[in-house]
Amino acid sequence: MIVDAYLEEQTRLRVKKKENGLEKPTEDDDLQINDDPRRFPGETRKDADSRTGKAKVLLCINDVPNHLKFNPHILSGYRPLQSPLGCIGSVFQWHNETINIVTHAIPIFYILFTVPDVLPWHSQELTFLAWCHIAGILCPWLGSFVYHMFMNLHYGPMAYYILLQVDMLGIWTSQSI
Repeated sequence: MIVDAYLEEQTRLRVKKKENGLEKPTEDDDLQINDDPRRFPGETRKDADSRTGKAKVLLCINDVPNHLKFNPHILSGYRPLQSPLGCIGSVFQWHNETINIVTHAIPIFYILFTVPDVLPWHSQELTFLAWCHIAGILCPWLGSFVYHMFMNLHYGPMAYYILLQVDMLGIWTSQSI
């Protein structure tokens, strides 16, 4: 945390020097990686922030990949493409998937804390049915939670479509059990 604050201060001072003409700006300023240990070689500051879950920039519909442009009525608030850790970190930011993530997480916790107490675990014959009941009521919530949480993974459209299938599988499972 102290290192991050120091690096941000150094970056701010360097930008100030360039604005005042004390330091000559370079074309690839955003690609200068030696001043930030969180970045990989060739990675920009935005990429590093996205990878580490510190991305605060939200995108407009024109800035996201085609596979995420499925709702023409949502024009802004899109998360940038991120790593799995970045996706998890974005839960604590406001974006266009926040409500979906939260409204799917709440029932998961509610089910896990309340339903097992009311099921007939004492009966040998009904234990299997109790597990089926828990699986049936958790699957749609878990599938949708995983889909909404990780839909902006930087692995490409194939990962997105797999997550969409996980969401549909959860719904199908709840209807089949």
